[in-house]
Amino acid sequence: MQKQYSSDLLRAQIFKKYLNDRYGWDYDVEHPLADLVPDVDVILKSKTHREDLFLQLTEGIKFEATLARGVDGRGVPMFKTGLIREAIEKKEQKYKQQGADISNLFLLIFESLRPEQIDLNISSLKDQKRDFRGIYIISPSFLYGPPSSPEMTRTQEEWVYEIQNGFSSSPP
Repeated sequence: MQKQYSSDLLRAQIFKKYLNDRYGWDYDVEHPLADLVPDVDVILKSKTHREDLFLQLTEGIKFEATLARGVDGRGVPMFKTGLIREAIEKKEQKYKQQGADISNLFLLIFESLRPEQIDLNISSLKDQKRDFRGIYIISPSFLYGPPSSPEMTRTQEEWVYEIQNGFSSSPP
C-alpha cells in the first residue's frame, strides 16, 4: 500500500505542477481515505479555497508501438492512439456499471514517454466528449538513450498532454 501511495503522489505532483505553472494556481496534493472516496486516488486542494480537484490515476496501457522516423533519423516507437482510447473507455465503462457520476473526476493516464512518441492521430481523441471532467496523459522525467553510452543518454523532462480540458474558459 505504501508503494502505491508514493506512486500516486508522484503522479499527482506532476499534474499539480502543470496546473500551478500554467494557470498560476496554488494547489497541493492530498491523499484521500480510500474507504471514504473509493474512486478518487488523489485530491488537489487549493490554499486559496479554489474548488477541490478529484483525480483518478491509471497506469499506462500495454505498450504497443510502431516505428516512425524520429528527428535524428532513427526509428522512434509511437504510442498507438487506440490504446489510449481503450484505457479511457475501460475506465468509463467501469464507472457506468457502478452507476457512478464521473463528471467531476479527472482521469490521468501515466506513461513514461517522450512527446514525440505520442501518435500524431491522438488529436482525434480531443474531438470526442467523454464523461470525465478532464483527461490528461502525464509523463515523469526520465533518462533515455543507449545505456552503454552515457554521453548519449538524455533526460526527458516531465510533461502533460491534454486530451480533454477539464476547465472552462474561466478556471476554478
